[in-house]
Amino acid sequence: MPPLKSIDNSRGCGQDRKRELKNVLEKIKFALELSGRKFVILQYPAKHRDRSIDIVAIGDNESEIIRVKLSAKVSREESKDLIRASKALDAVPMIVTNDPELYDNIVYEKEGVYVINDRTFENLYLRPNELITLYKKGDLYVSLNKENFKKLRSRLKLTIGDVAFKTGISRRTIYSYEREGGIITIETAEKLLEVFGEGVIQTVNLKVMRGEFQRKHMEISETCSKELLLRIRKYFSGEVYEIKKSAPDFIISGEDEVAVYVDAVLNRRKYTLRDLIRKTVESVKLSNILKKSTAGIMLSGTDDEIIKDELSSYVDMNKVSIIKISD
Repeated sequence: MPPLKSIDNSRGCGQDRKRELKNVLEKIKFALELSGRKFVILQYPAKHRDRSIDIVAIGDNESEIIRVKLSAKVSREESKDLIRASKALDAVPMIVTNDPELYDNIVYEKEGVYVINDRTFENLYLRPNELITLYKKGDLYVSLNKENFKKLRSRLKLTIGDVAFKTGISRRTIYSYEREGGIITIETAEKLLEVFGEGVIQTVNLKVMRGEFQRKHMEISETCSKELLLRIRKYFSGEVYEIKKSAPDFIISGEDEVAVYVDAVLNRRKYTLRDLIRKTVESVKLSNILKKSTAGIMLSGTDDEIIKDELSSYVDMNKVSIIKISD
């Protein structure tokens, strides 16, 4: 199966594109609501094309950072923010689109994030029996059920060497399948199916996606400038993740709490007063759905009273932590 359909992908513009985008967003909201997810829609920056994050969804076991688009293309800025936010919030980064080039029930890995169409998104959340595969680096993958693998091998009274002989897969690889599970190519899956039957294979679900993301990005830690990091370290402990194209300027992931903050000190020449207010309001919205989280803004002595006074018109100031920084 080719990775992408060969389709004329010329799309409308203006109001047509807005309607398309709204339709995709409504489908995502519908699936999240039916699945019992809490979620928040972030609306900063005001222009949709300037954002990297549209939705943060929180579940009992998995959470997702979602970008909604009409195209399957992934910019470097989008992927960086999606990856950093997902690392900070222990989530799965994904782009959801109605791009007709994407096949249903295939999760595409691009630039370190997952790209899917809106129908695949619905199936991930609402139809757990659908077989969904992962496409990356030219191959299709499914997930190996390590518990069933071990049970079936025992039931069939096969040694690891027996399985290696029957499938042509090395003993070391068979051992890692039984110990760690993970994803396997369609070709490998077919070999295992001949020996064990369908019970050994499972769909690529959100849990599998999260596991693969964590494995791939295990080495990514703090991502911010030295100046910002030194300042933050005076007030917080934990991993610091700088976000470029969304409401918070940084997210701090600590052992017991997540902090979502706007930086009005380093960025006061970059943002207008209106920007800072909107960023803080949206950051509070995000913090409200997270477990053990605080939202706040870093202010300098020259502008703190003006910003606090303006903020009080939009949010409960008891929910906003103010950190004053000396100039």
